[in-house]
Amino acid sequence: MESQDLHDDIKHRGRQRFVAVALVRLLACVVFVLASCPQTFAGSHYIRAGATGGANDGSSWANAWTSFGSVKWIRGDTYFVAGGTYSGDVAVAKEPSGQQWITIKKANAADNSKDGNWSGSYATDQAVISGTVKLANGYVELDGVTGEGTAGHGIKIHNPAETTVLSLGYNSGPYHVFHCEVRGPTRLSKAGFDGIHNNNGSAQKGLRIGNCWVHECGRNGITIGFIVGTSYEDYGMLFENNVIEETGGNLAGAHSNPIQIGYATGDAYLIIRGNVFRNNVGSAPVTYLGGKGSDHRFSRIYNNLFVITDRSKYGCSPGVVWAHSGAAACHKIEVYNNTFYGVRLGQCALDTVGAKDNVLVNNVWENCEFTGKHRGFAEESNNGYFGNTGGGVPKGSKNQVNGSSTTLANPGEGDFSLLPNGYAAGAGADLSKIFTTDFAGNARGAKWDIGAGTAGGRKCSIAKPSAASPPASAPAGPAAESRPAGP
Repeated sequence: MESQDLHDDIKHRGRQRFVAVALVRLLACVVFVLASCPQTFAGSHYIRAGATGGANDGSSWANAWTSFGSVKWIRGDTYFVAGGTYSGDVAVAKEPSGQQWITIKKANAADNSKDGNWSGSYATDQAVISGTVKLANGYVELDGVTGEGTAGHGIKIHNPAETTVLSLGYNSGPYHVFHCEVRGPTRLSKAGFDGIHNNNGSAQKGLRIGNCWVHECGRNGITIGFIVGTSYEDYGMLFENNVIEETGGNLAGAHSNPIQIGYATGDAYLIIRGNVFRNNVGSAPVTYLGGKGSDHRFSRIYNNLFVITDRSKYGCSPGVVWAHSGAAACHKIEVYNNTFYGVRLGQCALDTVGAKDNVLVNNVWENCEFTGKHRGFAEESNNGYFGNTGGGVPKGSKNQVNGSSTTLANPGEGDFSLLPNGYAAGAGADLSKIFTTDFAGNARGAKWDIGAGTAGGRKCSIAKPSAASPPASAPAGPAAESRPAGP
């Protein structure tokens, strides 16, 4: 018996040695294969207009590419751009590779101050691209790093031609655009053109645009089509903290909208919050167009300022938030806690036949002109009005508040915060299950105010507009249908 046990033990130890030797050999093979394969790591590259005399290969600030035309785009890498002027059009069209992003980022001290040959001016000077920018194939982020409202944007795209300023690729996405000034030559152009264009023929999602200033565009501030999310977390578009002004009014008579959504295409789970729509001409600051397949569903529009300072030059018709009567569907459009000031025309008009489950709650209208009533809303409540004119000014809607004086701190100077004892204070429905802050990021209290701002904390304000474009040859009027979706 003992002899048999000894024999078995020897066999067991032999097998262990064999397995151990095999594992060592396998590990050696793996190490050899890995050593033989090229390794791919996220890299940093540098673009600097003033880097004359260097290698022009993007390897450092001294050897930076001096123009975007020389750049070699690599998925997964970051491209830092120094302040300076970059003439000519820019195209980022690297083929997709999974979900690897290309990040184009303004030079900044946090990321770059320890780089060789660094200068603080690379961060403080604005990077100005004089031409159109085209991003293609999705997973591209353009980040100016600094800037909000109408000042301080790290990257400025100023296209002198009457063509799209920033084009986001057809049938591709997602794209991110942050802290950029997007400017055309004039809103009174001979032909209509857009500030940002992302129209699609197949569903895309994850479009995010934040802290940008879009202005001097002859047609739309931004055009989107077929942007379809699956939830407000997995959104179609998040458009936040932007300023759109001085758009529309082209001399060709092409329709105009600060935001145009979905001609003959569907959209879902769009978030439009914390923005300023000021001094534009067109159908509506937020327009949902018609056409076959234009199924508009699940949008949240909240904490925005809609402002006109001169009705002789600017206006919207048929309303301030509008859905075309020829749209296929319009449902679950939620309009909360916005401030509408001086707007012509002030009504929200979801004119789509069969519009349903849309809500209009906690908004403020002051000094607006109404030619008709709000339309297409299943719920209209807790809205406030003061100083408005026209036969369409609402009367007797649920929990309506009619002020005897303004509730706004100093709108003539751009301060739309609330007066502590004004009619908007504490008059709102509690929407804390949806959002909890105001336009300026202040926490909303236990008693909800109406309008975009609150009393106290950071001001709900925007810098006064600069010199405006002269008036167009014709006033704003109802829009014709848009052209079909396309590149």
